[in-house]
This record gives sequence, structure tokens and C-alpha cells, in this order.
Amino acid sequence: MHAALSELDNLIRRKLDPNQIELSEGITNLKTEIPQHVRSTLESIRKFSLDAVDQLVDKDATYRFVTHVATNCVHHFQILEIYSKLGEKVFTHKAKTVYRAIHSSVCKDLDGFISFLQFQFRPYFDLDLPVPYTRVEKAQVSFKNRIEALNPLREFLGEFEQLLDVCLMPIQTLITRGGTVTFRQMEYHLVLLDRLEKLLENPPVDTNLALHQTLVSINYNNQDYIQYCIRQLHSKYADLTLLQQLEKYNWYIKAQRQVEKDPVLVFQPGNASAFDQLNNYLIHEIEYIQTLIKLDAGYIDGVKVSENGHHKLRLNMSVDVAAAWLNCLWDTHTILAQSKEEAIEAFVKVCSTVGTDNVSFKSLRSKFFSLSQNSVSQVMDLLHKQREASRTYMK
Repeated sequence: MHAALSELDNLIRRKLDPNQIELSEGITNLKTEIPQHVRSTLESIRKFSLDAVDQLVDKDATYRFVTHVATNCVHHFQILEIYSKLGEKVFTHKAKTVYRAIHSSVCKDLDGFISFLQFQFRPYFDLDLPVPYTRVEKAQVSFKNRIEALNPLREFLGEFEQLLDVCLMPIQTLITRGGTVTFRQMEYHLVLLDRLEKLLENPPVDTNLALHQTLVSINYNNQDYIQYCIRQLHSKYADLTLLQQLEKYNWYIKAQRQVEKDPVLVFQPGNASAFDQLNNYLIHEIEYIQTLIKLDAGYIDGVKVSENGHHKLRLNMSVDVAAAWLNCLWDTHTILAQSKEEAIEAFVKVCSTVGTDNVSFKSLRSKFFSLSQNSVSQVMDLLHKQREASRTYMK
């Protein structure tokens, strides 16, 4: 295997380097000789690869082997890209035509061999290797035509047509700028375009919702998409009441969970999935809204607050006992107020009782003026405990 890979390397570096290859108007047989030599070497590598993988029982060893062979081929493509640009400058017109034919034939065979590795040894193929530049060039033309054919989707999306631009942005960047693209990214672009074309073939009633479900299902965890969703939710539901917003956000969580997700596809490996990012955002928004609702009702951290915004003092007694205790404080002049009603009103503003966070003035007043014997007995027990506790303070 090492010898075959070395031979391929020598062929490409020595036979296809524009600065070393000799092309004259009469030497056109090189158009077939060099490609045939490369093709024969690739066939040897293919056979060696099949035999080697059959003999390897360790998955890690198989992965390393396939990655080594694939990386070599991808590296040769990077060299060929340089040679292609150099050949346009070095050769005369007729020699340039011959070189283009040789170069194109070698690229085609080398790309075919990489495809063999990619699909024959799929579990062991490193999808994060860069795609041959010739595939990128073909994809630029193909993707541009396919995107133009998707324009009718904008009519179905209506006011949400920007969503189509968001999900196609990475592909548009590839079309306009080219550059390095990994096998994983290329495969993802193809899947995305396939799904969008299916939506166009059978437009659903709610195209916007269907497109969102599609993007979540194929794990389009692009930050531009996540931020788009967040902006849309904010603008769409900003004028609703808190309870209405709570209902909407819970509906979205339920809808997302019902989407069937591809376990393998991912736009950006290593980042949280689109579902997780959107779900976490919705959960945080729901928690925030619930907090606002509690604050509107006068609660902070589950504790009732007074009208001035402070936490109410929670007493370890019932309303009945509180009424008897307040009576005791009033009769012993422990609290000073202009009237009993004023004392009762002040109490309900700053205190809460066991089981009753918001003691009403009417309820406490009624119990204040009609004490039960049981509540009086409990206050006597309480005062006894306080007396015993105060003894411990004396030194």
C-alpha cells in the first residue's frame, strides 16, 4: 500500500507539475498515457484497501487506515488545484489544451476513487476532510440553479420569506465565495436542498411552520437561524398578555418535541442541537414569564410581598391565633396605633400566616373581635414559651 501511494504521489508531482512536464504540439499521446498510469495506480490502491480492511478487526485501526488513504487523495487534489492555476500561466494555447485534458481526466479518476472510499468505508470515512475543489466548482453551479428554482417558496412563506434566506445563507456563501467545504457540510447542503424542494412540490397549509419543523428535524443549529427564531418570537408575542405568552411558548415546546429528528445530521458539529438551543430559550422565557406573573400577584421566590415591595413577615401561626396575639399586643400597649382598625390594617400589610399568604383585613378584623378559646390557649402557650426563652437571656 505504501508503495502504491508513493507512486501516486510521484505521478502527480512529476507528471502533472506544469514546471516539469514537457508538452509540445506533437506530444498529444500524454493525454492518455498519464491518466492511464494514474488510473492503474488508483486501481491498485483500491484493491489494497479492500484487502487491508478485510484483515483489520479493530475499528480504530480501520478508521486510521481509511483516513490515511483519504487524506492522501485529498492532499493530491489540493496540489492539482495549484497546478491547474499554474498551467494556465505556463503553457501556450495548444499545450494548455492538452494539459487541461490530462488534468481533467486525472481529477475525475481521483474524485471517483475518493467517492469509492466515502461510500465503501462510510463508517470510517472522515467527513471533516475538505471536498475536492472540482466538486465545489460543480456544486456552485448546481446549487445556484436549485436555489433559483426554490423562489416560489417565498410566496408560500409570505411575511416569513426571510426564513428562506436564513437557511440558504451558508449555501449562498459557498456559491459566491467558494473556498474550503468539508464532506459533512456538502452532504448537509444536499439534504437541505432536497427537503426544501419536497416542501415546494407539496406545499403545506402552514409553510412557515413546516419549514421550521424541517430545520429542527435535520438539526440546522446555525446561530443565524436560532437568533432569527428568537427575534420572531419576541416581535410576534410582545403585545400579548403574560398568560397568553406562556401558552404560546408552551405550545412551541410541545410542537418541537413532536418533530422527528435525524440522529446523525448536524449543521455545526460540536454545538448544541437546534432543538436544544430553541428548547432552552423557550424554557428560560417561560420561567421569566412565570416570575413576572408571580411578581404581579405579589410573590417573590414563593413568598408574598407587601404593597411596598418588601417580603411579608411570615408568622408560624394561623389567622385565629394571630388575631388573639394581636389582641394581647394591643391590650398590653406593646403596639401603638390610633385604633384597633389601624393596628389590624398594618398587620395585614406586613405579615402573613401559615396557610394564608394574603390575610384580608375583613377576615382578621372578624376574628380579632370574636376570639376563640382555642386561639387564646395557643397564645398563652406561646407567651409561656417566650417567657422561658427570655430567662435564658439573663446572665
